[in-house]
Amino acid sequence: MYRLALIIGHSQHEQGAKATLPINRTEYEFNSDLTIDLFREAREAGLDCRIFSRNGKTRRELGKEVNAYGGVAIELHFNSFNGIVRGTETLYDALPPENESFAQLVQTKVCEALGREGKRDRGIKLVCFKERGWTNLDAVTIPGCLIEPSFCDNRDESKLLYRLRMEYVRALINATLEWHCIEREK
Repeated sequence: MYRLALIIGHSQHEQGAKATLPINRTEYEFNSDLTIDLFREAREAGLDCRIFSRNGKTRRELGKEVNAYGGVAIELHFNSFNGIVRGTETLYDALPPENESFAQLVQTKVCEALGREGKRDRGIKLVCFKERGWTNLDAVTIPGCLIEPSFCDNRDESKLLYRLRMEYVRALINATLEWHCIEREK
């Protein structure tokens, strides 16, 4: 059975960015609820799925748990900047080398689900030592990425993610299934 490790970005004590209406929640709150939908959809699609949280754990401890579980890992976040910026971006670490192609697949599926094109598809971003997201990604040694589907401090972006929540969920599940099929054929 194919495996998907879902990592809730941030923690109860450091909840991350706050979205404007209609989401009106922190990254941690929104993505904690989102993992319930993701878990259910993953199971219905035949994936073995487990939810991981940073609560009470160091990044290294969490990484060790995720790596032991195996499969692929997706860390859930959303962006915030100045209330104007828009777009989807996916972060990945250089190791393992498969991260880049997995991140590209996730980025493509999420952009399709959210109707992103042109400048709204901000692409995949390789993160280097001490850059935003690096400590999270560096601790995970199975193929994985960190998804930032929208800038939720922008009201239009918050509305988009709120309205297309289940399409976003399905995009992550479809990317995982496609990834496992590609890897099995190698």
